[in-house]
Amino acid sequence: MFILRSLTILLLCSPLFFPHAIAGAPPARAMFHAGGTADAGSGRLEPVPAMLGRLPFLANVGQYDARVAYAASLPTGTLFLTRDGGLVYSLDLPAATDGDGSGGRLVLRERLLDAATLAPRGIEPAALKVSRFVAGSDPRDAQVDAQLRVDLGEAWPGIRVEVAARNGNVEKLFHLAARADPSRIVLGLDGAASLALGEDGQLRVATSSTDAAFSTPVAWQMIDGRRRDVAVHYRLLPDTDGTPRYGFALGDYDHRHAVTIDPVLEATTLGGSAGGDLVTGVVRRSSDGAVYVTGTTRSADFPIVSPAFDEVLNTPVSGIAAAAFIARLSADLSTLEAATFLGTQVEHPRITLSGSTVNFTAVTRTDFPVTPGAHAETSNGGGREFVLARLSANLDTLQASTYLGGSGAEQRPTPPQVHSSLITGTTTVCIAGSTSSADYPTTAGAFDTSFNGGLDGVMSCLDGDLATLVASTYFGATNVTTGVRDMVKISSGIALGGYAVVGYTSAAINGLAGGYDTSHNGSDDGFVMRFNGSLGSATGTYLGSPTLDRSTRVYYDSGLDSVFVASETNNSSFAFPITAGAYDTSPNGGQDVVISRLSADLTTLEASTYLGGSNTEYPSGLARDANGKVVLLGYGYSDDLPVTFGAFATEKMDTGSMPNSALDAYIARLDPDLTTLEYGSYFGVVGEHVDEIAVNNHLDIATDAASGIYFPQRIGLATAGTFQQTPDETTLVHMDLGATLPGVAFSPSPPLVVGEDAGPAELAVSRTGDLSTYSYVHWAVEFPFGASAQDVGNSTEGTLYWGAGDATPKSIFIDIVNDDIVENNETFRVKLTGAVGATLPLISGGSRDVHILNDDTAGFELTPPMLTLSEESPGNEGSFGIRLTSQPTDPVAVMLTSNDPNLVFLPAETPQLQIGFSDTNWNQTQSIGIRVLNDDFDNDRVAGIGSQPASSADGNYSGLTIPPVDVTINDAEVAGLAFAESSVVTNESDNATAFTGIHFALGSEPGASVTVQFAIPAAAVDEGVLQAGSDMVMIAPADWNLTQEILVAGVDDAIADGNQLYGLEWSLSSADPDYDGLSGSQPDITNVDNDLTQVDLAISLTPDDPSAPKVGEARGFTAVVANVGAVAASPASVASSYSAAIPMQSWSCVPAGACSPASGNGNIATEVTLGTGESVSIDMQADINGPPGGSAMLDVWVTPGASEVDSNPTDNADHYAATVVSANPDIFADGFE
Repeated sequence: MFILRSLTILLLCSPLFFPHAIAGAPPARAMFHAGGTADAGSGRLEPVPAMLGRLPFLANVGQYDARVAYAASLPTGTLFLTRDGGLVYSLDLPAATDGDGSGGRLVLRERLLDAATLAPRGIEPAALKVSRFVAGSDPRDAQVDAQLRVDLGEAWPGIRVEVAARNGNVEKLFHLAARADPSRIVLGLDGAASLALGEDGQLRVATSSTDAAFSTPVAWQMIDGRRRDVAVHYRLLPDTDGTPRYGFALGDYDHRHAVTIDPVLEATTLGGSAGGDLVTGVVRRSSDGAVYVTGTTRSADFPIVSPAFDEVLNTPVSGIAAAAFIARLSADLSTLEAATFLGTQVEHPRITLSGSTVNFTAVTRTDFPVTPGAHAETSNGGGREFVLARLSANLDTLQASTYLGGSGAEQRPTPPQVHSSLITGTTTVCIAGSTSSADYPTTAGAFDTSFNGGLDGVMSCLDGDLATLVASTYFGATNVTTGVRDMVKISSGIALGGYAVVGYTSAAINGLAGGYDTSHNGSDDGFVMRFNGSLGSATGTYLGSPTLDRSTRVYYDSGLDSVFVASETNNSSFAFPITAGAYDTSPNGGQDVVISRLSADLTTLEASTYLGGSNTEYPSGLARDANGKVVLLGYGYSDDLPVTFGAFATEKMDTGSMPNSALDAYIARLDPDLTTLEYGSYFGVVGEHVDEIAVNNHLDIATDAASGIYFPQRIGLATAGTFQQTPDETTLVHMDLGATLPGVAFSPSPPLVVGEDAGPAELAVSRTGDLSTYSYVHWAVEFPFGASAQDVGNSTEGTLYWGAGDATPKSIFIDIVNDDIVENNETFRVKLTGAVGATLPLISGGSRDVHILNDDTAGFELTPPMLTLSEESPGNEGSFGIRLTSQPTDPVAVMLTSNDPNLVFLPAETPQLQIGFSDTNWNQTQSIGIRVLNDDFDNDRVAGIGSQPASSADGNYSGLTIPPVDVTINDAEVAGLAFAESSVVTNESDNATAFTGIHFALGSEPGASVTVQFAIPAAAVDEGVLQAGSDMVMIAPADWNLTQEILVAGVDDAIADGNQLYGLEWSLSSADPDYDGLSGSQPDITNVDNDLTQVDLAISLTPDDPSAPKVGEARGFTAVVANVGAVAASPASVASSYSAAIPMQSWSCVPAGACSPASGNGNIATEVTLGTGESVSIDMQADINGPPGGSAMLDVWVTPGASEVDSNPTDNADHYAATVVSANPDIFADGFE
């Protein structure tokens, strides 16, 4: 998939785990269940894949804290994805080593540091249907969005972050575009005390309660479809804010290709209580379509319907042994009608039906229930022995049962065949199998009453009560293996025509004669033996070649009077007997399946055909359907098995990287002449291999009354609307081979046209027709028109899923890469492939072209495009960034210029600066420093930075100039007076003779002399006076910044009118128009009244906590009022005010005796009496209301008594101001649980 400029690195960093407690990890809590709908009468399969190893992320619809966007289950807790793109691990700690209780909880929060704003969104819906039910809610609102992949967004330039559920884990993926910088990935782990690198490459996480670890990372790169490993390891980063940090370091790799870094987190699956349940046999009752199944189980909670013959699982002696079960389900598989356990140590159970009786056979080790009067009520001690049983249709009564065997071991009994004679009224029950017992019971007159050595075939018939051995015989080759695999009853009208047994042998079977091929062909040969009803005579034929061949399945077609046999062959030299005109007359490579049709007397090979692919295939089940067609169930590894249009799955569904682990089921239907393949299909679940069929390669299949089949398998498949949907347990499948599957195609629309900056391209895929089944379809991006993988994101393939009845169009989202390259418009194609449960269009609709409009032009990008500076430091320096807007084909040189002599480039303070760009640094912003030189003039202005024409061999850039950068310069100098004092205090005691100096200078250099005229305002002539001769000052331009002085003294007005405040008036005259006519009233002058008592009071305000106030917390403040003068003060008033963000709750005074009152609520309102040098502290308590960003302001002040004035009023008040911030969410308190 990946070609030039498309690198993939997968960092596989599996579970965050507790190193000392791996084996004892507690089970995960069940977070969801499978659900869905199905048409009970459709006979079609509607499974909901349980996604074993693909646990979904569940959207937060109220079941979690509001900060959570998605959550996924881990074996020891939960992984939460927060709405801002963080990851929170809430993990159950291992129990204490002494076993006393649980270990508590560990919460770790992983943050993407210095990242852009993130917003998680699901990008691959899970096929699993998840519901959340809340008492009193509408069940229609219960469905929860479940996603297999969640995109967090572009965290750092060119780096997208994704979290995915796959392969039994939760993976965190970092997708780096070509040339993106992996060092930008910085992750902080809150809740960790420290991080360290282990010798094994793990990332060790130390916390206050335990140690955890991220496992060793791996990485690889896909180039031209081939994997190349890349060295990768964790990188510990400096801890700058108390949060341990880490990143990744990659070894040598091709930077022209994209990179994916993927640390894996451990996840969990759902399954049965004991696991290992197998189904080995299935039959259908023709009267009502009920389906009987048998198999083995070790689960005590296996569903049993009472009353049953045995409702309790008897604990097996061996850890690998299991009890048998028999169950009956309704035809639509929606109801478990009956079920029972049978035995304790059972292998290979098989069943058939006869009338109202269920016939059972198996191999048992011991302790099988046997009825009185049976042929053998006790075991013969061989370790493994045949057992036969007959039960009522309701499975509540054991009608008869018996052991059958010798002192050796019996193996693989065939399904019991029952014959009831209408003439004699007798019933016989027959089985075949293999034995190593030299004393296996035989009857007089049987075909072979002597043990041949090695492993012999045997066939035995008992009466209907299983009390009498009616007939029994050996058959086999001398001292070699004769393996029996299947048997079928042959009948004609009311007469018993005998039995056909199939298997394999490595040497000639003694007495085999009369058949189509009576010569053993070498190695293992398949065989067919037909015994008469009394087992006294037999006709036999070999089916094989000089290499390994085995016949494993057989059925009899009474209408054709033919025996059909399924075999497997390794022969590649055309030696296996195949008939002319057959569907496939040539071996396909590896191991093929062969289906052969023989005359009932085994003398004639009527038809024979290969069926297979280039790898290995095995036959598993063979049956005649209701229309006389031949139906094969098999399994194999080939990806080129023959399929037909309209098949359930036309492509291999398990695409494992190892050929011998990628196992799919295969279903074929042929005409009875074996000339035409009418139906060929893979079957399974995407990405998972079959299990049940592979384990039981002599598996039964059953046919219904139309064109459907029943068969078992275990591939993580559950069926919505059926009796039980427990994942990872055996699934019974009912599949209609004649069903018309729905069609899947792109929704009709013209080709999609998108711009590079338009975000993801969305394509809709619709499903039409009969929607009663589920459907999958794979999609992938192709590049036949000039576009390449570098033009799209990493999501270039995926799978769409529809449940039964779902007609909703599904969307495919493909990220369009805005690559900053000047290029032509480009086109890529999205193609649908690998449909499962659906058909794709033969001509159109199965692909859709997407046209990308190039939006890149050659030019310069400036950030910011304008600046504002001042002449005074520190505001006299600034910078702007410049980069190219597209990749040049040749270096680009640019000379920057300034049009203002006082605006210069740093560091050399020059009016010009040469910069350059190449094809590697073109998109790296270069920072250009500038400085404004101070010229002492009042001249606010806008200067400009431009460039000379660029020099480059790239025609797109040659001659280009940068857009102008406007620099607004605020002059540091302002025409006017600059006073050194903002306020001045005089005293009536000055008596107009003790003068105080007021100092000033001009604000900027004038163009001419400036005359300054000062005056006391008319309303204040009784309060102050200027020294004669100092009320007018003339300042030459050269002396503009020299400090000048004017003198002022207080005047006693003999009136007790308190301190008086006035401003000193001034006016300017000059030939410089910037100065002429300016006037003002400053600084403020306070004349202290000496007709009242003069005190000196001061107040200060201090917060108990200097940090920013947080919403919802309480804060304390302390106000200290002191008498710093030489005179005792009469009661003075102390007061306060506050803003809405910081309401005052209470206050109290210490010492209380100095205040009246000494405490109160809300604002301070008290009087303090202070002697010389005395002080009081007033403690205040306030609440922080917010909102975040609001202003918290608090003012306090002291006012002297009515008969006093303050000789220094400047310290009579104090002020507190701060901005309110949000409270930090304490996720570590509860881990979002």
